[in-house]
Amino acid sequence: MPLLLKWSGPREPLSFNRALLWLRRGLIAMVLFSAFAYYRLVVARQELAAIGLVSFVAVAQFMPALIGAMYWRTGNRLGAMTGLGVGWLIWFWTLVVPELIHAGWLPLHWLSEGPAYFSALRPTALLGVEQWDALTHGAIFSLLANALLYIGVSLASRQDVLERLQAKRFVEAIGRHEELAAWPELTPIAVADLARVVGRFLGESETTARFQQESQSRNLSTLDIRADQRWLSFAQRELTGVIGASSARVVLTAALRGRDMPLEDVVQLVDEASAVLQFNQGLLSATLNS
Repeated sequence: MPLLLKWSGPREPLSFNRALLWLRRGLIAMVLFSAFAYYRLVVARQELAAIGLVSFVAVAQFMPALIGAMYWRTGNRLGAMTGLGVGWLIWFWTLVVPELIHAGWLPLHWLSEGPAYFSALRPTALLGVEQWDALTHGAIFSLLANALLYIGVSLASRQDVLERLQAKRFVEAIGRHEELAAWPELTPIAVADLARVVGRFLGESETTARFQQESQSRNLSTLDIRADQRWLSFAQRELTGVIGASSARVVLTAALRGRDMPLEDVVQLVDEASAVLQFNQGLLSATLNS
């Protein structure tokens, strides 16, 4: 998809949707043909469960980068890509190459003596380790190399601005959740101002109707009062249905920090997020219609 957008340049929506549709069809056909060819030419003698376990090890290569993205702010794209690339290379060498050898596509002596008679590179006994079964051997070596390179390359290289912003957003999500859990009983923001923020996503009329209905259920005659935890929870539920829980927490946290971030800046933040949301909805709609 990114390459298609980069190479195609500006296009009419209908033309882009047609190209995307044929691209998907071509990729589906290629995956099906490749899987069938691999089964018939390489692993026809194996059970389906064994083939699935090899595939699971390949998918597990995403784990170090995923965990690092959530809990480690120093990780970057170069470290993740290096770890993934080496992890998949070792996975292929330790789990796929032995099957190619057994199928007769590669020299049999690689299993006992290694390529070029270099025994440390034997696919089933990498670095001379012979104590584990083939699946455990491949999984441990590939994931260990993946994780070490992800950490090492991330420490040795620098993040760009976008990576720092994304890392901060992911890693501090838990901290924001704990911060909102400690909301004061009465906040400095008025309910009416809270409704203004929510209205940028739900629409002014819809938001006014919902806030008035909520105030009537609480026997309140006006919204010009300080918001308590119940009002904040209500606003968070309304925002979560539109922009998701994480974004809703960000918006409400910014609104509560009235001293550090004026309400006008909060409204601007919401307007920008709303524009991004509308763009994403339009892209999703075009993708589904294709």
